[in-house]
Amino acid sequence: MVGVQSLKDLILDSKLYRELDKRARKKHALSMELRGLIDASLETMQAVLSDIRRYFYTYTDHSMAHSCRVVNNMSSLLSEKQVAKLTPVELYLLIAGALAHDIGMVVSEREIGSLLKSDEYTATKAAVCRQLGIDLASADDRHGLFRVIVAEHIRARHGVRCAFVLDEQLFDTLKLTGGDAELTRKLSAICVGHTLRREEISGSELYKTEIQVRNTTVNMLFCTILLRIGDLLDITTSRASPVIRELSEPLEPLSASHWDQYKEVELGVLKPRRPIYIGGTCPTQAA
Repeated sequence: MVGVQSLKDLILDSKLYRELDKRARKKHALSMELRGLIDASLETMQAVLSDIRRYFYTYTDHSMAHSCRVVNNMSSLLSEKQVAKLTPVELYLLIAGALAHDIGMVVSEREIGSLLKSDEYTATKAAVCRQLGIDLASADDRHGLFRVIVAEHIRARHGVRCAFVLDEQLFDTLKLTGGDAELTRKLSAICVGHTLRREEISGSELYKTEIQVRNTTVNMLFCTILLRIGDLLDITTSRASPVIRELSEPLEPLSASHWDQYKEVELGVLKPRRPIYIGGTCPTQAA
């Protein structure tokens, strides 16, 4: 596991954090408060996100290191001038969104009992069994297949689950939001938004281009789209570590395709106002 200080260094190196830090060093009260929330939450977020692998052990990296790469991807797409125009709340929401956007993939053992009884889980189980060619009646809910089904069920809902975690202050996320209801609602909306389709975001009251938060203007649509792009661009082999894949073998067919799509992906250098180049060849149609 990457150390907390190393992770903090990754974030400190980003344009987004440097800008927030610069304003905080000038004693700007709101910037100092928001920087403090991010700093205070790093150790907790690393511990919580590392637990994602309990049920997503056959998936690619969704750890704190992934969140840090998302912060740096977003930073790379913006010029220094563009970053300087962001408000303190926008800077905070982008960084905090990167840290929290996958927290909905954390599954507590307390959830499992009620999850197995839900109609939604039953539907997910039936769909997975059909895709894998497994007889539904004989599918074992407490061994290998069970974890695959739980992962598929949770992954499809992890955006909404993230909002629930933040709103209910679960997993010690109070350190990230400071218990501020307004910040929490906006952060929750951005985290949910990274899983929504474009048409679900455009025109929504939650994702306006001008919203007042803590007496500053926030472009929720911009923050949500930038987080989505920063997340999608974490597609290189640094995320799909061969070592982690080896530890996850043997992989179910669904997970194997999920990993294989990263095998030969090449991502061009990310620069402000420049095209994003992605290339590569997938080994199979499923991938």
